[in-house]
Amino acid sequence: AIDKAGNASSSANTKIRIDKTKPEKPEITNPTGGNWTNSNFKLTLVSSDTGTVASGISYYQYTYNSNASATGTDHDNNWVTYSSSAKATYTTTAFSAERNQKVYVRVCDKAENCSSKNSTYIRIDKTKPVIKLSGAVSNTNNGGKATVTYSDGNWSNIPPTVTISITDTNSTTANVYYNVTG
Repeated sequence: AIDKAGNASSSANTKIRIDKTKPEKPEITNPTGGNWTNSNFKLTLVSSDTGTVASGISYYQYTYNSNASATGTDHDNNWVTYSSSAKATYTTTAFSAERNQKVYVRVCDKAENCSSKNSTYIRIDKTKPVIKLSGAVSNTNNGGKATVTYSDGNWSNIPPTVTISITDTNSTTANVYYNVTG
């Protein structure tokens, strides 16, 4: 360049790099396999950004909304960026809150090309089921039939009918074990 006074600048060179290729869809390693657990756990995300001109992985993102299109801080509506995730293999922070939610992840490169999304279920249930026993004994003595409420520790000479009801608000009941003694 030359200015009006005739001063000429030295020449300058620069490289312009163009990357139009999306990184590979991230693989997700979920130690629970998407099944229910009562423990905290982390996901491992793996991707690569390859091609003739690859700018490299810049960050991983997650959302709970399969239709998310913008980046933001609300993971229920937007893609949220995992901090310090500019690497091929990234381990998330631990999932610890009770939930039954599908999480979607993607990876973006330094040219802002973002991969297709992948997903897995986060299913954590730390609440114990509630068991309630109730029952009745039928008494036909004295010519009449009466129903007597059965409660634990009461004596009867008639076998009771016992009802077991179980409430589990998260993962539902997998098995019921009981023991009859006496």
